[in-house]
Amino acid sequence: MSSRPSISDILKVMDSFRRQKKASEKIIEIRRDPNIDEATMISIDTDLGETAAVSGKIAIALLRLKDTVIWQSMLRGGTATDQEWEIVRKDYEALCSSVNEFHSIINTILGRFGLSADDFAADEA
Repeated sequence: MSSRPSISDILKVMDSFRRQKKASEKIIEIRRDPNIDEATMISIDTDLGETAAVSGKIAIALLRLKDTVIWQSMLRGGTATDQEWEIVRKDYEALCSSVNEFHSIINTILGRFGLSADDFAADEA
C-alpha cells in the first residue's frame, strides 16, 4: 500500500467490498434453507451481526475520507502537507482493515458450507 492512497486505490478496495457483499447474499440463501439446524442458524445470525458492525466501520472510514480537506483538494488536483496525507493514509488503512475484516467474517460463514467469498468473484467478472 502506498503512503499516499489514490482515488483508484480506494475504488479497488470498494470493488472488493462490493464483491464480498454479493457473497453475503449467498449466506442469506443458505440461512433460509429449512434443513439448517438451529445452532448453525444462530451462529450465522451472530456472524451476520458482526458484518453489520463492520459495514458501519467501512461507512465511517469512507465518510472520513470524503470529508477530509486533503481529499477534497485531491479531487481538484491540489496538493497537501505531509500531515494531511497522514490523515488520509490512516483513514485509508482503517478502510482496508475493515474490508478485510468483513471478508474474513464472510469466509468464516461460507467456510462452514465448503464455500468461499472468492467463489462468487467469478460471477462478478
